[in-house]
Amino acid sequence: MKRFVIKVLAFALIVATIFVGWSTLVVVAEINAYKQELVLPEGCDIVVVGDSQPEHALDPRFWPRLYNFSKTATAMDQRYMKLVDIFRANPGRIRMLLLDISAIKFYGGQSDLMDLARKDGYYDRQFFLHWLHPKENERSLDGTLSAFRDGMLMRKTKMAWRVLRGKKKYESSIGGSFLDCQVKGFESNRNEVENSAEELARSTDKSVADDEFVRHLDEILGLSKTNDVEVILFSTPIHRELVKRMMPGKLDDFTRSIGSIAGEAGLKYLDFTTMELPDECWRDANHLNALGAELFTKAIAGTVDKIANDRKEQYGK
Repeated sequence: MKRFVIKVLAFALIVATIFVGWSTLVVVAEINAYKQELVLPEGCDIVVVGDSQPEHALDPRFWPRLYNFSKTATAMDQRYMKLVDIFRANPGRIRMLLLDISAIKFYGGQSDLMDLARKDGYYDRQFFLHWLHPKENERSLDGTLSAFRDGMLMRKTKMAWRVLRGKKKYESSIGGSFLDCQVKGFESNRNEVENSAEELARSTDKSVADDEFVRHLDEILGLSKTNDVEVILFSTPIHRELVKRMMPGKLDDFTRSIGSIAGEAGLKYLDFTTMELPDECWRDANHLNALGAELFTKAIAGTVDKIANDRKEQYGK
């Protein structure tokens, strides 16, 4: 019996050692990959660090100066933490930050959106960012150990096997990029897309902006100013099916509110909310697909370039 107990304990020790060792390797791989992903490619001096809207909407292939570091379900406090990292990793290289603001986020509320993201599993994929930023973190870390086990170890084990076989480059769970989406939601599943639009429209029924969103927006603007980075606010397009389901006058209120914030801060605001695009350009009522991204990227790039050229003519810089 004693020998059996010793064997069981020895086996348990071996399993625990393997688990701890593998966990350590995953954490080291995550940190190293994230550090590499933070560095802008040569020739890039414009950055967007947003959530799923710019992730789907801005394709750097049509705007080589742009580095898209956006990722689904990235809340404003998480944007701030990523910007702390990306500014630190690229001293003096970033000239402009494009900061996406939509009516869905502005009125929807950060807590409501993160509850939805947590339900969908997206929040758990970025918990590691909060581990890396104990000073900036304001969220409870309860449950993140199980999220590490389920959301990172299991997925990264599969990825590591493909990496070892040379099939894939290791990617961190918190880095971002353009999402080359080929889905045409209004053609393949219109009913589901319209139902989703109805739900999103209801999330904007609040009469005032979310306080947490505005607070973190101010923090991002302050951080950008400290790093001598110009900020341009912009809104990505939303489909007319979503617009018509929103409360009457809501978009006008939104445009006035963001215009006021931009004016007080001395910023440009580029409002593409009602930009007309064919149904084939949309993944759903709130996200573009790759075809829509090409058209939108070219449009906003042309606008930003015009702003820069006008400024150069006026001020010589």
